[in-house]
Amino acid sequence: MYRKNMTSKEELERDWSDKVEAYTIDASSGHLQNISIGGIQFQEESSTLPERFSTPETWKEHTEENIHKATTEMYESSSLRTLIDQLLQDTSQDMRNQADNVQKALTKRSAEVEECRYKLCQHSEMVGKEIAQAERAIRNLKRAILEKEAPLKVAQTRLHHRWQRPNVELCNDPPHNSLIREVSEITTTIETLKHHLKRAEDGLQNLQETKKGLEEEISIKENSLKIDRERCAAVRTCYPPINKLLGY
Repeated sequence: MYRKNMTSKEELERDWSDKVEAYTIDASSGHLQNISIGGIQFQEESSTLPERFSTPETWKEHTEENIHKATTEMYESSSLRTLIDQLLQDTSQDMRNQADNVQKALTKRSAEVEECRYKLCQHSEMVGKEIAQAERAIRNLKRAILEKEAPLKVAQTRLHHRWQRPNVELCNDPPHNSLIREVSEITTTIETLKHHLKRAEDGLQNLQETKKGLEEEISIKENSLKIDRERCAAVRTCYPPINKLLGY
């Protein structure tokens, strides 16, 4: 289309230039008179018509054809510009709508990540409290086990001493049986406490691993929020409006 317009323009300019030159020649010739000095002279060969002469009909047809061709090209160019403008406007509107949709999705996603991060923080705080309780329970169990060691030593020492009784005095009397039961009970209690201690320590380790996983997940969520809110959002603030997209 551009090449056609340039061709039509060149043909019109050439035709216009020829007509200006012809008008100048005719006007100059029209002012010649018998008394003109220096402007008239014998031109014997001018009486012969050259082969390239056109007729008034072909002259008119040539001019009208140039004008018609130029008018047609102008109309087609105008229609094309209208179509292009409409396409640009539609495309720009689609891009703007898509940008708005992306912004809404980004905002929604940031809100979802923020809510998830908040819940993770709450859960991490609860796990932290449970860790503190588990550590207190472990300390109490260790103290209880330690407190049972002295009575066990006393009972075992008493039994050991009573085993030193001579001859018939080495009697399985009620005190001896009571000491045996006492040692058994204390030993059972200590084993039970150790079992609970082992479970508490395993639970504490699980809680610590859970808290570590939560903290890592929180860090990931915070990094995602930083990317979406600081990097992506900052870039999207520079997204051009429709007028800019249209080239205005």
